This record gives sequence, structure tokens and C-alpha cells, in this order.
Amino acid sequence: MSKLIRSEQPASCFTFCLDYSGVYDVVMEDCEIGDDVGSSPWAIKYKSHQQYVGTLRNHTYRRLRVGRIASNSYQQPHGGYFMSIELRYHPLIPNRTCTKWTCPTFENVNFEDILVTSAERAGDINGFAGDLLNGLSFKNVTIMEKPPLGWTCGYVNMSTFAAVQVEPPLACVSGPAAPLAMNQSP
Repeated sequence: MSKLIRSEQPASCFTFCLDYSGVYDVVMEDCEIGDDVGSSPWAIKYKSHQQYVGTLRNHTYRRLRVGRIASNSYQQPHGGYFMSIELRYHPLIPNRTCTKWTCPTFENVNFEDILVTSAERAGDINGFAGDLLNGLSFKNVTIMEKPPLGWTCGYVNMSTFAAVQVEPPLACVSGPAAPLAMNQSP
């Protein structure tokens, strides 16, 4: 599936969640997500179920304006994150591993010129051991009010990773991400 989400004038897009895999050539640009009241518990979310693995390739998010991202009791009490990329998503398999045939493919996903008012945490980004996130790139991504929790980022192919002008700073590793303690940003 290919998708272009664009507005000639800044317009409300929507909280964007790519769920089941097999999504190619997505461009989301010149949009607003959420509002400054905190109506959205997240802005960008990737997840992949073990039963529905596939390819997530060539996605670009640019010139986005994101409002206040906050958890809420009616939809997402543990939300409040700007971004979640969790390819090991499954509530019953917390330490899931995969084989060549059961791993999702994540390639060439770019985030550029994104301004976020605030969030309770920057985000959680995680691939798999043996199935790293490839071509993950951040350029000029800013959360204006420093969140109480920063980024966690692990299982990323560091030879294809880039983070330039990201606030709070984003540091990823090729192995498991260390969890952040409360009220701690990297």
C-alpha cells in the first residue's frame, strides 16, 4: 500500500498508526497532529504483530506540527509519547524473537522538520536482535518543552542511522535499549 498524506495549508491530519505490516512509500507532510489541549495520546506509532509480519519501507514524515501529547484515562492511560516504533509488539510475548520468515522488515523511515509542543516522553524505538531497524533518520525534530522521559532506542543498524538536530537528543544502539528512569532524559 502506498499513501500520500498532504495538505496545501497546514491541516489536521490524524494520529498516525501503522499497524499490520506491508506498507510502502508513505509520505506525510505539511500537517498538524493533535492540539495544544492534549487530545492525542501519541503522534506516530508503528507496531507489528507476530502473526502479521511484512515490510514497512520508504516512509517520510516532514514539516509536521505536533501539539501537546498527553495520556488520557479514556483511550490511552499510559500514552503521552510522541513516537513509538515497537516491532516486537504483542502483549503476550514480551521478549519475542523472530526468524527470517517471522521478522518484520523496517527500512528507510525518515522524520524531518517536526516541531512538537510537548510530550510526557519522547519515544520508544526498538527493532529486534538479528533484525535491526535499517535506514532510520531524524533531522530537525524538536520537542519544545523537554519531556520528563526522553528516548529509548535499541536494535538499530547504526551504519544507516542518522540523528541531526534532535531535541531532546536521540542516541540509539545496535543492542537492547536501556530503560530510562522516571524524570530522566538522556
